[in-house]
Amino acid sequence: MKKLLCWFLLLCTLTTGFPRISDAAAEQLIAVTINGDKQFYDQHPLQFNGAVVVPLRAIFTSLGATLQYDTKTQTITAATDVINVVLQVGSKTAKVNNKPAKLSQAAVIIKGSTYVPVRFIAEAFGADVKWDAARNTVVIHYVNSDRLQTAISKGDLKQFTALLKLASPDTATSALKLLIANKKDAQWAKVALDAGGSVVKPYNYFAEAIILRQMDEIRTMLETGMVNPTTAPRTAQKISYIGLAQTHYTTPIMDPSSMTIIPVKNSEPSMELAQLLYDFGFKADNIDAVLALSNSKNDWLDWILSHGADPNGETMKLVKLEGPNDNSIHFYHPLSTPFPYVKQKLIDVAYAVSSWGPSLENMRNLDLLIVKYGADLSPLTQAQKDRLLELASSNNMSPLAEALVKAGAMKQVY
Repeated sequence: MKKLLCWFLLLCTLTTGFPRISDAAAEQLIAVTINGDKQFYDQHPLQFNGAVVVPLRAIFTSLGATLQYDTKTQTITAATDVINVVLQVGSKTAKVNNKPAKLSQAAVIIKGSTYVPVRFIAEAFGADVKWDAARNTVVIHYVNSDRLQTAISKGDLKQFTALLKLASPDTATSALKLLIANKKDAQWAKVALDAGGSVVKPYNYFAEAIILRQMDEIRTMLETGMVNPTTAPRTAQKISYIGLAQTHYTTPIMDPSSMTIIPVKNSEPSMELAQLLYDFGFKADNIDAVLALSNSKNDWLDWILSHGADPNGETMKLVKLEGPNDNSIHFYHPLSTPFPYVKQKLIDVAYAVSSWGPSLENMRNLDLLIVKYGADLSPLTQAQKDRLLELASSNNMSPLAEALVKAGAMKQVY
């Protein structure tokens, strides 16, 4: 009889398979609540190897994330405006905003459906996760943009503060964007900054606002202390923030009502914006001066040389004369110059531009650099000085001609 019982128990073990949900869990299904609302999924959450796993698409949708799933590699990519999560079925290593992260339980496929570990996913998106054993429920508190916007719209700073105490730094960054759009003051901004928010990391919203000439948003960022010359990183364009204000941009923009691309926005150079940046401590630099020389902008060169650029300064080589008689010129962007380690003085740039194209605007820039700001002419060769003297004389620019003669230039006798 005992042998028969043993064989019966063994048979039960072999036929039930594994892994197996506990009897208690089978009797009482696992529930998930987000901000107090019970979630209803097509497939029920399961307990797998001691961790609660939930249907892939359902949890990301609940957290407001977009989802991509590569069936070939079984790679899952989910993203909000500030958080990007990548994980692979069977792997206990994921990436959150491109940084490695460890999982206690990998994503799994059960009965043809993909499940992901609810705690890791929720926490990756900045949510607070607790297990309510009495109710067999995963309790998620998630601070999203809608809840933050509600507090902002009501002017409820206390509620806004309470929400951000539960939020991740990435969510605090989203909060800063909402504050900018709603033109809230420094008191509100300080709460988001204290919660770890940033308008320059991981994405530089400050630079984007400058490129799009969003004056109100830029002023809010500066006045509330969201950004300053110390915290602002180097721009992706390798020019200064004042350089961004000086540069013309043509940018496709999104219509928020229809979520479609609409005709481009032209961002003209803005000295008003440059002055605003300067008033908050940002300075012009020598690359800004090269841009003004290359674009034949007299007003910009004058402003830049009086707001931070050095008339005797140098940059990477961005301008090059070519041809048998220097009759060809190339202008390079700091991102794409083939001479990133070759130094070039501003006076060399001014010579190249005015010698190649001796327009009135280019000659006035040369005059600004040499006469008004006293640029040293020693980097120029004798032939270059003589060439500039010839141009100055033909344009009746006496002060410039005198400065060139004083530096050793000589009139050519033909």
